[in-house]
Amino acid sequence: MIKTRTLIIGALLANSCSSFYSFEEITDFVRTNYINEDLVIDSEYFDSKKYSFMKLSIGSSRSVVMSLESINSGIFKWISEDNVAVYTRNGRIIKTEGLEHNIDIFSESRNDFDLVNNDSTLNKYSLNLYNPDYLSAQIIETIEYVDEIDLLKIADQPRVKTKKYRVYGSLPNIKWDYKNLFYVNSDSGFIEKSHQFIHPKLPIINLEYYLIFKD
Repeated sequence: MIKTRTLIIGALLANSCSSFYSFEEITDFVRTNYINEDLVIDSEYFDSKKYSFMKLSIGSSRSVVMSLESINSGIFKWISEDNVAVYTRNGRIIKTEGLEHNIDIFSESRNDFDLVNNDSTLNKYSLNLYNPDYLSAQIIETIEYVDEIDLLKIADQPRVKTKKYRVYGSLPNIKWDYKNLFYVNSDSGFIEKSHQFIHPKLPIINLEYYLIFKD
């Protein structure tokens, strides 16, 4: 069961008796993982990875594989070769560093962006937007359950059963509206895939999460 397994991350393997790796070693690992946007993730590729990773692209740009560096209080930190950092909670991007336009969500509604239990609930978030700066912005979101989807994650493996959710967001003061999509694993509750608008000046960000566990 998932509760008895430990996520393998770039800086930490296993549990309290784990070995630690330097930032340089982690960066060397990530450096080898830039990929073309049409790369197909199959069992051979997945099994070759030491750490949990995600495939990310911004708009029509090429994809990059980002390594899971750490987990702290439910916040996942993913890093790229050029020191871009993406922080996620329950699959939702809550902070970025190193992008041309960054964000930082510093307060969240109840349940920490719980898609399953917040269906049709109105949620309000406070965040900072950068370049241009808009501090303490207030975003309003609603979550809508859409359908069950059999999602192809690993090309030569069976499809994953997921629940698809659509998130409608609005930042009224600057008349910015968006629609994000999330695919939640029906068994584990983990986000398998998402398409997220996070900043008015950024194209949509496409993410696929590949979590590697150690028994």
